[in-house]
Amino acid sequence: MDKHRRLQLPNMVTGDLCLETGLDVGDGTRTMYRPGQRHSSYVYSVAQRFPDEWFGTIFVISPLIASLYGVTPKIRKSSARRNGICLYLNSRAIVLFKHKSLGLPVGECSRIASIPRLVRNAGEVGLQRFIEGFQYADGSFVGGTSPCIRLTTSSVKLREDLARMAERLSVRHSVSKDHPDVGFSLRISRDESMRRWMDYIPLLNPVQIAKFLTWQKYSECPAGLFLSQYLELAFGDISLRKFSMNSQRKLDRVPLFQESVDLVTRFALSEGPVSMVDLARRTVARTIYDAKKSVDRLNHLGFVKLSILNGRCIVSLTPAGLESVDAFQEAWGVLRRINPRIFPLKSYEDRIIAETECRGKPRLVNKTLTLASSA
Repeated sequence: MDKHRRLQLPNMVTGDLCLETGLDVGDGTRTMYRPGQRHSSYVYSVAQRFPDEWFGTIFVISPLIASLYGVTPKIRKSSARRNGICLYLNSRAIVLFKHKSLGLPVGECSRIASIPRLVRNAGEVGLQRFIEGFQYADGSFVGGTSPCIRLTTSSVKLREDLARMAERLSVRHSVSKDHPDVGFSLRISRDESMRRWMDYIPLLNPVQIAKFLTWQKYSECPAGLFLSQYLELAFGDISLRKFSMNSQRKLDRVPLFQESVDLVTRFALSEGPVSMVDLARRTVARTIYDAKKSVDRLNHLGFVKLSILNGRCIVSLTPAGLESVDAFQEAWGVLRRINPRIFPLKSYEDRIIAETECRGKPRLVNKTLTLASSA
């Protein structure tokens, strides 16, 4: 145990550890700095699509890591230009635990990725939880004219493991090569095959679940939308005609992107009024100016109001804004029925309280920390 950070490493292989290891193999990066540096860092990259992945980061990955290691990871934007976010922990103990105990490689490993031996020894359920985590990172529900569940990998070994699992579950599937040199996809296309696969390995990414619910409702699912639109489609708030094939050719996706950004902003404001600076931090906005643009749009729609307190601009939701968040909470409950491993929205309030309590405390470094002393 790392007494300074209250970090504790797992002492047995559990379903949650298998799930998190699958996420790590798909989207994780373990970096060990050269000797002489102060510490190594454990970096989770969740840079798929902001703002959609914000909800998965807050309500799937972050609480999962916190429950396993006893410390809540930090979140930042991946760069000033990209719509990506990065969830990370700086911990030598975690890097060594994953490298030495779980056998995960350090550095670039997409082509040599495989299921760790400890996960294989955990039995069939452990393997299914690993693939569920990997499916969150590198899997998706593909809409369009030929819907399917697709898992992608650059590793020949992992491709074979995924195909063997589908065979053991009696799930009809196909494997294709996506690139002449590297890249494979396992596709599960038929309705009965997808449902059987999800009985054992359910979708965990909120965006992919929303896409599946849209397909379940209409027997089709438009491609290229964001979480906000998929939820509105799934719950009948907007018409599918808006995103028909002819309409999509002329569709301006900038307003759709902004709608999903504004969904994150509304939710971040649901715990009470905040300053513009705090709002930008909570929503992982690229800049305070970007956060202000979202607030301006919501103010125009009547969802937020602005006030001045002690010389600072304070943002809060109006009754109409609170009502819109309530509707989102109902939709989130349906997503959790598909996969209860998604944390409830109530947990966000606990995270905000924890962040407030920890702000300003000095960071201590244990220079002699080793895997043995952390176990």
